[in-house]
Amino acid sequence: MKNNCAEVVELRYYCTIKVHRLMCLELKKFIDRISEILPAIESARPRCTSGIQALCTLKIAMDKAKLLIQHCSESSKLFLAITTERIVSRCEKIQKTLVVSLSQIQNMVPLLLAGKVVFPSMPQYQSPPQSTFPGKRC
Repeated sequence: MKNNCAEVVELRYYCTIKVHRLMCLELKKFIDRISEILPAIESARPRCTSGIQALCTLKIAMDKAKLLIQHCSESSKLFLAITTERIVSRCEKIQKTLVVSLSQIQNMVPLLLAGKVVFPSMPQYQSPPQSTFPGKRC
């Protein structure tokens, strides 16, 4: 018997995120909202090639988001601080991919379901200012 309950993303490490906590928690909330409507989207079966591709892209982006959150929870504070620009860039890229995939899917599913597709109101994260010390840069 098929279980129609929404699959909530279980990330056991999200409560131990040391750096980029707000960014990771907002990303997790967005992934959870997508996970709630994903079974309905899959059952609507957008069978065209672009629909299947958008679903695959959505799932890949969701997996990447989970890995990024796990990375932020398992890495040291120092490493995360050093790689801030890269992590923020990855988060923004994942966000953009999720939004683009959802907007493509929104045009391929029934209107009632399309109304449930919610886009995030995630803030844009900024990297800390670069050092202005004269001399060599690392």
